[in-house]
Amino acid sequence: MTNECSNSENLFPAYNQHEVVEKLETGFKKLNDKFINLLEENQRIKQHNKNLQEENQEISRNNLESNKKYQEISRNNSNLISINNDLKKNKKKEIQRLEVISQNLEKNLKILEVDEIDINTINVFKENNKQTNCNINKNPTTALNYSKGLDDIRIVVGLDFGVTYSEFAYCHVIDENMHTNDNWPWGVTGQFRTNTVLRYDDEFNNVLYWGARALKNKKHNSEPVKLFNLYLDDLPDNLKPKLPIDYKKAITDYLREIRMFIKEKICHLDGFDYFEDVLLILTIPAGYSEMDKVIMRQCVYNADLIKDRDSEKLQFTTKYGKNENIRLIASVFGFVGIILVNFHNPKCILSPLDYCQRISNYETCVAIYITLRVLFTLLIVFADIMQVYFCFALFSYYEKLYEKNNRSGRLISNDGNDEVSAPTYGAVSDQSIA
Repeated sequence: MTNECSNSENLFPAYNQHEVVEKLETGFKKLNDKFINLLEENQRIKQHNKNLQEENQEISRNNLESNKKYQEISRNNSNLISINNDLKKNKKKEIQRLEVISQNLEKNLKILEVDEIDINTINVFKENNKQTNCNINKNPTTALNYSKGLDDIRIVVGLDFGVTYSEFAYCHVIDENMHTNDNWPWGVTGQFRTNTVLRYDDEFNNVLYWGARALKNKKHNSEPVKLFNLYLDDLPDNLKPKLPIDYKKAITDYLREIRMFIKEKICHLDGFDYFEDVLLILTIPAGYSEMDKVIMRQCVYNADLIKDRDSEKLQFTTKYGKNENIRLIASVFGFVGIILVNFHNPKCILSPLDYCQRISNYETCVAIYITLRVLFTLLIVFADIMQVYFCFALFSYYEKLYEKNNRSGRLISNDGNDEVSAPTYGAVSDQSIA
């Protein structure tokens, strides 16, 4: 035993034993640190793996949702293609249906031009309504789109919005009563039309008076605003009146004022809804362009006469007997005449005086004047005394008409009456008020 102890002491001297223990401790610590690092690295790898799995699951879910959306889009696309094909198939039928409605409306609108209505007129109106309903019922699929459309109209209002005068009438569809308005604001009664005139405040912001009252009241400094409808006609700028405001504002303001008056006249029905129950027929000259119609529709919408700008509750109609599409032909075979041939009725021949009362375009009047002047010059050379006398009489009539309009700065009204002369019925002119 003593020998073995002595041998171990020889192998590990005392000063070496302490150093060996330190080396072992150091090596153990290093190994322990590496082990801890490996554990942490392993933990990070596990966490990263878990995150990747979650991302993979999220991507799988998104991919599944994308597939579902793609399938839905494909179905919608197929439906849209099918609907488009159906629309193409029904396009011709829809156009024919609208043409039928338009024709029946034009027939019914003629009632608004009759001062007195008889039983025959009522029967025609009922027959047109039945025919319209019958034609619509032939296409029930399309009729569903008009659940509260033209079939359910309770009142038809006809508004003649003229350059110098305006008037309106309305008809109850159910009881078939037609009323032509002859009672205007501010105690003006017994007149079927009123002046298309506005009087604003000094800043031209608010309307103070409209109609005949706007010409009577001269206490305010602002001048009456009138003839603003001429801006929608194809006239040169030098023939259009100078307005202190934009002509669209004037049109809108006048329509707004007359709209409030119309509503007072017809809103007494039970459950009455103006925007749903009223069909507004607005007369316009046949010479209006498509842009003029768009502007007029926008003004009507801004005046709250219709709920939607493209509402079918507003229908335009040209003025019967005015602004026809005509051709002027001058003839010098033994007499001076003006032959007006209607494009739709070649047999319709009017005398010069008839035509003078039907024209509503200032340029047309000037063209007649110039034509007659040329014909008069030719007839002095080639015609006999009777021809010259007839030409001189006709030429003098148009020359006085032209000079009077040129001197007063006014145009022929759209209903064939000179604005300077007194109206034929129930209207107040500038001359009578002054």
